[in-house]
Amino acid sequence: MQVINISDLPDDLKLEVKNLQQRMAEDLAPVEEEYNKSMQLMMQAESQERLLDLLSRLIKIEKGFLDTKNQLKAMFKGLGDDEE
Repeated sequence: MQVINISDLPDDLKLEVKNLQQRMAEDLAPVEEEYNKSMQLMMQAESQERLLDLLSRLIKIEKGFLDTKNQLKAMFKGLGDDEE
């Protein structure tokens, strides 16, 4: 696997990568907030039923992340040396 440093890219690609990183951070902020909120609610749960409900919700969120990750990996399979 070959690593490319952002600093080695042409200026237009550096800007594109920077913009992509910013968009990703903005898109993931609400997800991270929801995850943290769910963890806090789990710690405060007063019943096992409520705790399991919250845990189930977190598992669904994580499953969605894994499904998305697998879809992206499938889309870009063969484009790089990393065939993980």
